[in-house]
Amino acid sequence: MGSRFLFGKESVTPKGSFYDLEALQMDGTMKRMDDFKFSVVIVTNAHPTTLTTTPIGLTNKNYSGLVKLYDKYHSRGLEIVCFPCNQFGKQEPKSNEAILQFVSKYKGDDGKGANEKFHFMAKSNVNGSKTNEVFSFLKSKLPWDDGTKEVRWNFGKFLVSGEGLPYKRFGSKQAPDEMEDDIEELLTRLETGRGSSVADGEKSAAAAAVGKEEETKV
Repeated sequence: MGSRFLFGKESVTPKGSFYDLEALQMDGTMKRMDDFKFSVVIVTNAHPTTLTTTPIGLTNKNYSGLVKLYDKYHSRGLEIVCFPCNQFGKQEPKSNEAILQFVSKYKGDDGKGANEKFHFMAKSNVNGSKTNEVFSFLKSKLPWDDGTKEVRWNFGKFLVSGEGLPYKRFGSKQAPDEMEDDIEELLTRLETGRGSSVADGEKSAAAAAVGKEEETKV
């Protein structure tokens, strides 16, 4: 069954630019994406598992890997924006406060947790009629190779260039370190002032992810 039947038809109209978007933060204020101008941004539908009987390998792999990327590249302009979501197996039913408490255990070399390093938005939908506008926009710009757009599981990841161009999409089972070459490329472009064009900037990592995403993901 297609995911549009599971989540409902998406009705959000994507805006023209990543920098036109905004999202509700956990403190109830709005976060404008143009706050990230001249930064390379990872956007992910992150989730800390709340299932005590289920292995949390996907969660550990992604949060640990994202913290490592942040520690390595933040000084050069990398930012990470997380959108907790309860649409996949209802694995994220807890409050915003509980989410921040959970991710605090994923610490970098400086002793700070992911809750201090990343930008956490309020829990929201990433598929269906109530999709938040950030994911609606990114999915429309970076569909999978088979033409579908839906996020297929927790920890889907989008990479946005320092000019606000959606650059590449990564599946849930693609580890954060698989993004490193692209992050390095985008940061180098910023540092040398070369920028990136839509033609060579927008890519899709769907080929590596299609066929894997339908498996059990946790």
